[in-house]
Amino acid sequence: MVGYTWDSDTGNDWEAGESIAQGNGHALAHALVQIKGSCPSYPVRVVIHSLGAQVLLKALREVDGWSRWEDPGFEVTSTHFLGAAQDNEAPTFEWPETAYAIREETTATFNYVSEEDDTLEWIYNTYEFDQALGATGAESGNDTPCNYHDYDATSQVGDCHSCYLDTLGDEMVYHMNHVGWYDC
Repeated sequence: MVGYTWDSDTGNDWEAGESIAQGNGHALAHALVQIKGSCPSYPVRVVIHSLGAQVLLKALREVDGWSRWEDPGFEVTSTHFLGAAQDNEAPTFEWPETAYAIREETTATFNYVSEEDDTLEWIYNTYEFDQALGATGAESGNDTPCNYHDYDATSQVGDCHSCYLDTLGDEMVYHMNHVGWYDC
């Protein structure tokens, strides 16, 4: 079931795209609470692509500490980042609010990385003057939560930013079926 989609077409306006992503993080947080409130025993899995990483991380930061999420003990079973257009420090304790949200609000988080992703390598770096999570994985030398895992998908995805879902279905299903192996 697709539980959430967002309007992300901003043409070439990077700043507008990031602003829309952050705003939709708030909306996704509310959607997660509604979904888990309606079906508390069903696992919730979130698969995102590109700027969707900013939507999901914003949502996780928001639900972290919400009593309507925390009191019933809700958790996102697994999150899957495909070509994440997000700073590579985000899942590290250099960004403690985000790292703690990943650790506390997900059972397991998977980041699928392609070191050859041209969109992340050139466009993301040009706008952000930093490395993208989907191109490098978590920043080297920084600690991540124990339930966060980078997966090198370079051989499957190559330089094709829109090819993650087409080439990584088997890996995502494997991770979804074995999420307990990746929990803290």
